[in-house]
Amino acid sequence: MRHSLTTATISLPALRNNLAVARRAAPASNIMAVIKADAYGHGLCPVADALMAHSDALAVARIEEAITLREHGIELPLVILSGIHNTEALAACRQFRLQPVIHRLSMLKALASLPAAVPYWLKVDTGMHRLGLAMDELAQLATLPPGCIGIMSHMADAELPDHPGNRQQAQQFLQMCSRWPQLAKSLANSATLLLHPALQHQWVRPGIMLYGANPGSINTPATDQLQAAMRLQSTVIATRPVTAGERVGYNGLWQASRDSRIATVAIGYADGYPRHAPAGTPVWINGRQYPLAGRVSMDLITVDVTDGAVREGDSVELWGEHIAATTVAGMAGTISYALFTGVTQRVPRIYQDN
Repeated sequence: MRHSLTTATISLPALRNNLAVARRAAPASNIMAVIKADAYGHGLCPVADALMAHSDALAVARIEEAITLREHGIELPLVILSGIHNTEALAACRQFRLQPVIHRLSMLKALASLPAAVPYWLKVDTGMHRLGLAMDELAQLATLPPGCIGIMSHMADAELPDHPGNRQQAQQFLQMCSRWPQLAKSLANSATLLLHPALQHQWVRPGIMLYGANPGSINTPATDQLQAAMRLQSTVIATRPVTAGERVGYNGLWQASRDSRIATVAIGYADGYPRHAPAGTPVWINGRQYPLAGRVSMDLITVDVTDGAVREGDSVELWGEHIAATTVAGMAGTISYALFTGVTQRVPRIYQDN
């Protein structure tokens, strides 16, 4: 019996569809499906199960996520994007057959001292300046420790197709890879995959597009084919009339300009709905949009339903099939990545495979 008034329904067919979109957009590349951060809030193991048959590798951010996947029975290559930071983690990589991303000289030295090779990826810094070896650090390397699979970097501005940094990073990447032409290359996240096909190389790393969200203001045939994988829903638990001039919610930020009807919905920032979503942010009830009215509170939001027929018990979509997460994110001054990963554990995930 369902007790929760608020749920996140995850469509496994949508995830597989979006992976197929990535395949078609990068037909010559291997797919490293990025499922870090609990698969962007969609559920690490269920998403891995849904994607593994048509992925060439899975990527997470931290070693704990990779170990969880191995213990779950996932046999695909598992890449740790944020790398490892001590020799104990290297031992775990050998035990669980994990592929760390190495981005520091100290960890390269640790690899070189091992009696047997651990497969790894080398990360280079081409301009984003978060992680990766710089050009002068690469110059210090006479050789690479055995076990290197490929070289990767990350694009900072790929969703902006005309940004000069894209060409600069691409050129820097090729220059940094030129010493080891036999190694695979990986530069393309979702935006790069969709907008810069020349930068797809041997491996692409789709992330946000797997969950059905556009990685920017990108308009391509591929983005039109993406399907929302998460539908965040809740329930109307009360309705009430308010007269013209009355205020609603904390600090009375919303004031009725006419006699109105307000619906109270059982979701708030403790569930992951963005606290800074302003009045006017759309929600979907009974086949149409209604505007948020008043400040988001911990457990509740209020919606202006004056112009429609809304009753207690009606289902409400916050984002998903009818309201794009990118729309809500834009209204709240954030990004869809933050919405998905911010859905808290008190919201049950329900998995649909039809």
